[in-house]
Amino acid sequence: MAQFVDVARLDHIVAGAAAVVTVCDTSVAVFNVDGVLYAVEDPCVNCGSSIGAGSLAAREVTCSGCGWRYDVTTGQVISVPALRISVFEVKTVGKRVMVMYAEPGSDPA
Repeated sequence: MAQFVDVARLDHIVAGAAAVVTVCDTSVAVFNVDGVLYAVEDPCVNCGSSIGAGSLAAREVTCSGCGWRYDVTTGQVISVPALRISVFEVKTVGKRVMVMYAEPGSDPA
């Protein structure tokens, strides 16, 4: 079953930056792109480095380990369009950031 999980305070994820959080044992990078929050799975699929530790420019983050670039709004690897990482729905409740998580293999509805 899918559920929203409380992961951070809103003021801890400033514009142009990210926070790496744990959602049900999954490492997730939450990015603030001009006041809009996006969440993607954190490990780079190429080298395993933290995507959340990379450099964010507009809606693209560059992995600090290998230089692969990801679109944080879609999870798409820029240089390999067919390759994507998981994205998670994000919402704010008051001053808290919530990320939607569904157990693998479960029906998200």
